[in-house]
Amino acid sequence: MFEDLTFPLRQKMTVIPSGFRCYMLKILNNNYKGMDQLPCRNVIMVDSPEGWGVTRFPDEEPDHVDLYIVNSGRICYISEEKELTAGSGQSLLIPSWIPRKLFTTEAGNHLYIRVEMPKKHYGFKQAVCRKSINSEALNFFTRSMLMENKNSTDELIYRQYLAECLAIAIRREIFSTSGAGSEDNAQKLLHTLQNADSSMLTVQNAAKLAGMSVSALRAFCLENFNKSPGKLIEEMLMARARGMLSYSKMSIDEIAGELGYADRFVFSKAFTRNHKISPAAFRKLQW
Repeated sequence: MFEDLTFPLRQKMTVIPSGFRCYMLKILNNNYKGMDQLPCRNVIMVDSPEGWGVTRFPDEEPDHVDLYIVNSGRICYISEEKELTAGSGQSLLIPSWIPRKLFTTEAGNHLYIRVEMPKKHYGFKQAVCRKSINSEALNFFTRSMLMENKNSTDELIYRQYLAECLAIAIRREIFSTSGAGSEDNAQKLLHTLQNADSSMLTVQNAAKLAGMSVSALRAFCLENFNKSPGKLIEEMLMARARGMLSYSKMSIDEIAGELGYADRFVFSKAFTRNHKISPAAFRKLQW
């Protein structure tokens, strides 16, 4: 049926065969930490027989990317420019701004995530099929969160842990171009920032040191550290602050200046926000 459709597509179509099942995990409606900055709202697990399919047009919805992670079975993508088939352990990233048809050629299970970000943040213009770097992790965390043990006293803590792990896996799947070298690049970035002067530790300067744009640095940090560049830099400054307060005789004004803060009040506010204790009180505990 879908194989016979020709371009340009003239009709929107959705075919849902008997036996099709989907299970939606709402990740932004449960106040899980680490999920609020994800560019998606839901993760949908799908059990699909052969024969499911859709056709879509660019003008139907705001720009986004459809991410399909295939656990079993096969999904076929066709546009005017290319044809792709994803099997077990592979992922499809499909831009919404391209007329397309998508259908299963073999029954199986997959995850669907709609990624909502401006077009400029994606590193591709056409659909991409690649090896998934997180398929097993995404499958495990999603299935675990879809199940709920209301009799467990640690259920909320356990689900928060699952949510944080799922957020990391989703970011890595969305932003990774190949999966190769990501950990090495993350270590290089940490080394660069750890050896930079405190006055250089701003997001703009960090992007220059890393050879990235600010938006690319943000995507890289979210993927590899599960935090924004600003938060990563602040944690480094706080580590230096703790060392100075514990092992030096510098005044709080001097420490604030050394770390690049405008004055002791701005520094004290940042330190208290991170440690729930003022710099002066922290120093007294060390001495």
